[in-house]
Amino acid sequence: PDTIFLMSNLGLVYRDLGQYPQSIQQFEKALELLKEINSLGQPQAWVLQGHLASSLKHTGDIDVAFKMINEVREKQITKLGKDHYDTMVTSDTLGQLCQITGREIDALEILEETYK
Repeated sequence: PDTIFLMSNLGLVYRDLGQYPQSIQQFEKALELLKEINSLGQPQAWVLQGHLASSLKHTGDIDVAFKMINEVREKQITKLGKDHYDTMVTSDTLGQLCQITGREIDALEILEETYK
């Protein structure tokens, strides 16, 4: 778990520096380690998937990012509830993705639901 945490932090630094391919690689490696210890269904994995989706968004892979963040949101709503902080952050990210892809009505619906 410490290795996964460190890999995630490195991925965030790469992302902040605009080095998205390296960022994606770190998040994917960290997720692979979580898979090896059968922890993909845990909140830590969802956070990593959110980070990965963000990096994918920056590389223009919007459809994959949208699908990934939507799946994470559904898991969070089921396990954590729609009012949990992590779920709200993910919902906000999904709303932003909808907005930049021209799905303003979907963005409005998601964001209004999130902040009611």
